[in-house]
Amino acid sequence: MAEEWCLLNKDTLVIKPLKKSHLALRMFVLAAVMICGVYICSVCLKQIGSQSMPRFVKFELTEEPCSSVGVPPSEVSYLHYPKPTTYIREECACTPVRKFAILSMQRSGSGWFETLLNSHVNISSNGEIFSIKERRNNMSSIIRTLDKVYNLDWYSSASKNECTAAVGFKWMLNQGLMANHDEIVKYFNERGVYAILLFRRNLLRRLVSQLANDHDRRTKQLNGKHRAHVHSEYEANVLAKYKPTLNATELMSSLKTANECVTNALDYFNSTRHIVLYYEDLILNHTKLVDVLKFLGVPQRLMVSRHVKIHKKPLSKQVENWEDVYNAIKGTEASMGLQDRLEPNSVVGWADKGASFIMILASDSALPPCNQGSQRRQRGRRLSKMVAASGTNSWAKEMVIRRRIANIFNKREDDFPSLKDYNDYLEEVEDMTSNLVEGIDVAAIEAKIAKYQEENAEQIINARARKAEELAAALRASQNPSSVDPADAGPGPSSQGVGVGSQGQYAPAAVPGGLMQPRPTGMAPQPVPVGAPADPLQGYAAEDEETMKLRAERGARAGGWTIELSKRRAIEEAFSGIWV
Repeated sequence: MAEEWCLLNKDTLVIKPLKKSHLALRMFVLAAVMICGVYICSVCLKQIGSQSMPRFVKFELTEEPCSSVGVPPSEVSYLHYPKPTTYIREECACTPVRKFAILSMQRSGSGWFETLLNSHVNISSNGEIFSIKERRNNMSSIIRTLDKVYNLDWYSSASKNECTAAVGFKWMLNQGLMANHDEIVKYFNERGVYAILLFRRNLLRRLVSQLANDHDRRTKQLNGKHRAHVHSEYEANVLAKYKPTLNATELMSSLKTANECVTNALDYFNSTRHIVLYYEDLILNHTKLVDVLKFLGVPQRLMVSRHVKIHKKPLSKQVENWEDVYNAIKGTEASMGLQDRLEPNSVVGWADKGASFIMILASDSALPPCNQGSQRRQRGRRLSKMVAASGTNSWAKEMVIRRRIANIFNKREDDFPSLKDYNDYLEEVEDMTSNLVEGIDVAAIEAKIAKYQEENAEQIINARARKAEELAAALRASQNPSSVDPADAGPGPSSQGVGVGSQGQYAPAAVPGGLMQPRPTGMAPQPVPVGAPADPLQGYAAEDEETMKLRAERGARAGGWTIELSKRRAIEEAFSGIWV
C-alpha cells in the first residue's frame, strides 16, 4: 500500500506541472471567449438599436409631362406650365398658359379692349402694372415684375377662378417700353411672350381725348373724382361737354411725333410673335376680336365691356378752335383725322363664333365735314347697317334685330288690298326675323333685305316720315291737350267723355280745363264701333277651309295651346282613376 501510495504521489507530482499548463490555456480560452462575447454583444446592441429606429423608404416621384396633343409644333414653345409660389395650381397643372402683353398708347382704346379680354373666363390681363415708376426704374426691376406676372403670382382683380389659359397686362409705350426695347424684345423671344400692338388710326381724335382726359384729371368733374373711363351715358355726356383748344401751330409736330412713335414700335417688335390691331377696326369689324382669341389660343366665348364711349360727336363739335385746326391740317397727311368713322356709343361684346348683333345708325351729325353731300346720298343704306356686336344675352340680340327689321318692313294694313295679304306679309317678315335670330340663311336674308330696300326706298322713307309726324302730333297733344284738332278726336265727345273714331278706336277726349278723361274701365257696356267692314271675310275665301284650319292651329299654338294638350289631359284623367 505504501508503494502504491508512493507511486500515486509520484504520479501526482509528475502531473502537477501539466495542471499549470492547462490553467494558462484555460485563461487564454476564457479571455478569447470574453472578447468574442463583447464583440457579439456590441453587434447585437447595434442591431437592436437600428431596429428600434423608424425606417424611411424614399420614393422618387417623377411627374409625367403634360401632353400637348393637337398643338402645332410651332406653338409648343409658346406653351408654359407655371408653378406659382402663392398658391397650388394642381387642378390646372396641365392647362397651358400663353403669355401676352398689350402694347399701346394712352387714349387708344386699350382700356376698353382689356375689359373685353378680362370678360373671358380663361384670360387674365392685369392692367397697367408699369404705371408705377419703381417697377420700371431699370431692366432688372422690369424683368422681376414680368416674371412675377407670368408665373401667376401677381394678384389683381383680373385673377380668375377658372384655369387661366392666357395671362398678360397692358404696357404703354412711354412706360419704359421704348427706352428698353432691345432687352424687352429679347425677353419676349426667349420667354415666348405674345405682343398685341393696339393703336388708333385717327391720331387727331386721340389727341382730343387725351386733352379732355387731362382736363378731367385736374378738375374732377364727376363728384370730385377723375374718371378715365365711364360706364353710363350720363357720365359720358358730362365729360364730353368740355371742348379742348388745340395749339394749331404745334399740332402738326404733335401728330407727327405720335405717328413716329407708332411706327417705331411696329418696327421694334416686328421680330416677336405679334398681332397688330387698330381701335377703329375693332369697332367696325367684329371678326378682329375672333382673330385675337385665335391668336391667344383660347376658346371663343361671350366678351363684354361696360365702357361707354365719351366722344361720339364729329371733331367740328368737340374742338373749341375747330376752324384754326381745320386750316392747319387741311391738305396734309394728318387730314385723314378729319374723316370721322362711324363709332358706336357702346360696344359691349359679341357672342360665340363671331356673330354680330348690333345696328349702328349713321346720321348727318356723324358724317365728315368734307364731301358731306356725296356721303348723304348713301345715308339710306347706312341706316340699317350692322357693323359691330352688342348685347349680353339672346334677348338683347333679338330686340336689336326686330327693331332693325321693323324699321325696314314698315308697311301697314292700309297699304294692302285685303287683310289676308297683310297677314301674309307679316308672316314673311316674322320668318325672316326668326331666321336672323337663329342664324339660319343669314346671307340670303341679308341679300333679300338689301333688294327690298332698293326697290321700296321711297315707301320706306314715307312710312318713317308718317310715323315721325304721328309721334310729333301725339307729343304736342300730350303737352297741350286744348290745342287738339276736333277733327282728330272723332265726331264729338260722348256723355262719358270718350271720343269714338271712324275705325272704332276709343281715345280720351279733351274737356274744358285742359284735362284728359280716363279711358272707360270695368264691365260697363262699350260703344259699338261706327261702320262695319265692307268685306266681312277681309280677303279670306270662304271655301278655303284648309287655310282657315291652318291659321286656327297657328293662332292656338301662338297662345301656348294645342289640341294635343286637351287630348292628353283627358286621357290622363281617365286612366288616373284606374290606378286608384
